[in-house]
Amino acid sequence: MLAALIRTHRRGIPKSAFEALPERLLLPAKRTAAILRLAVLLHRAHDLEPIPTLELAASDVELRLLLDKEWIDARPLLRADLIGEADDMPGLGVTFRPFVA
Repeated sequence: MLAALIRTHRRGIPKSAFEALPERLLLPAKRTAAILRLAVLLHRAHDLEPIPTLELAASDVELRLLLDKEWIDARPLLRADLIGEADDMPGLGVTFRPFVA
């Protein structure tokens, strides 16, 4: 499972990343990978300023992330990465919806 998480935590998601996992671990591994990908994006700049409080709502097939508008507007590259992440998440069986308050 750790190998699959490492293989999918950045960039594209290879279809073969989860092939070695037993069926009982497939869904938890994909959900963990989705959350790990978001954590990597949010912390990629290693900014000393703390990330403001955010909300993450999860269901079996969807992740919704709520971020502070002022904070995300000051980080256009992160905003673009999060929007682009919505294109990659279906590889994990998840629909990702970033939005701001």
